[in-house]
Amino acid sequence: MAAVMLTCTEEQRAGTGEAALYSLQFLRSCVKRGRHGHQIVERPEIADVILFVEGHYDGGVWGRYLEGLRATELYRKYRARCVAFCGMDFPVPLVPGIYPSIARAWHWRSLTRGGSYILPPNPHLRHVPLAAVSGGARWLGSFIGCTGEVPVRLRLTTLKDERLLIQDNTREFVRAIQEKRMSDVDALKRQFCQTTQESKFVICPRGVGTSSIRLFEAMEMGRAPVILSDEWVAPDGPDWPSFSVRVEEREIPRLGAILRQREADAEALGRQARAEWERVYSPEALFGTIVHDSMGLVSRAGLLRDLQLAVARLQLLRPLHLRQLWRSWKSSGS
Repeated sequence: MAAVMLTCTEEQRAGTGEAALYSLQFLRSCVKRGRHGHQIVERPEIADVILFVEGHYDGGVWGRYLEGLRATELYRKYRARCVAFCGMDFPVPLVPGIYPSIARAWHWRSLTRGGSYILPPNPHLRHVPLAAVSGGARWLGSFIGCTGEVPVRLRLTTLKDERLLIQDNTREFVRAIQEKRMSDVDALKRQFCQTTQESKFVICPRGVGTSSIRLFEAMEMGRAPVILSDEWVAPDGPDWPSFSVRVEEREIPRLGAILRQREADAEALGRQARAEWERVYSPEALFGTIVHDSMGLVSRAGLLRDLQLAVARLQLLRPLHLRQLWRSWKSSGS
């Protein structure tokens, strides 16, 4: 059993931003529902781990490079016991943490872990056994969602296979968001869930980051996820090979043939996906899962991790981050 202090950057700054506090508040609700055995403490000096539960978009109060988190008095004083949970698309691991979209090239087990998401759930998401779908599954596999400018998703739209449903609703979704037509946004979320229920496999390509929330939504709905992300780091906990199909991005043209080879396994894979979701990511299990990963990171503190933190700063030399740092410098000087 671990003594855990839960907080976030927004809370440490006495802020009240609803979006910035959502992940922390949700995880606190999981504590009350959970079967974890850990102790929640308010005093950092007695905590085994201090978990900063941050959000999932770049540039929040925690900072694109966690500079907001690192500037808090709590982190500066108890750095060795601090762990971040943050779902940014392009994380630079300058704080030991759980990062759902950490890229394989920047993943070290003493510094980072993969993870799930803590986001407001799709209200239409529910578990429907494959056998209960009227008339059987309509689609062998489906992807319905935004492609944006993500190369993997754009390549999916070139597939021609009558048993695969590939539908890009980027334009509809973005326009509905911009025009604040929330009923239309809700209808698109309902359509995704309905299509998932009618599919044997749910195709889960990476998004802007290496991961995708649809992977975990597929698990919750009892469908076998098809993982298309070469850089994705599989989180600890689930027995991924027992319920998912991982396909290399270069194999997208053969996706239909690959899924036909696994079609007879789809129902069993879907049942196992649901079972693993309940065991690892359900509201009753999520807090215990995150604390287990966090304690693993705290236990690896030392010289090796300090060296890895230093090496992680080299990622700031990538063009993506150099452009962002340049914009930040210009805006701060104006």
